[in-house]
Amino acid sequence: MNRIITSRTTVIFPTLCWIRSFFFGAFAYPLLEIAYRGHTHWTMALAGGLALSFLYGFQMAFSQISLWRRSLLGLLTIMVIELAIGTIANITLGWNVWDYSDLRWHYLGQISLEFGLIWYGLCCLFFLLCDLVRIMLYLRPKTEKRG
Repeated sequence: MNRIITSRTTVIFPTLCWIRSFFFGAFAYPLLEIAYRGHTHWTMALAGGLALSFLYGFQMAFSQISLWRRSLLGLLTIMVIELAIGTIANITLGWNVWDYSDLRWHYLGQISLEFGLIWYGLCCLFFLLCDLVRIMLYLRPKTEKRG
């Protein structure tokens, strides 16, 4: 019986964390965009949810590799998500949610190296925060119970 509970916990807990990270990203990213641009679009919630889910997965799978490599992987992933959603929403459907054409170093007006540098910095902060939480939760000295 204990083996079944352990295997269910092993499957259910990470799945809940993925779902939680998706919804947090779907909530947080539109808030960042509202703070920066003054408005957002539902596709930004999708992009934010996907991005944070991938970042969470990278943190779980690659926590032992260097911060700059994880952040570079996060940056590339975010830009692929942004390009995919932008190509569908902006180019194919013509919704014009965003357009980076006026920025230097853009591709199809959907991704920009300038924003990529911002994403890189945010990925660094995200992974540092994850590392800090992991250290606080799992590497702190255990206290003895008395009494």
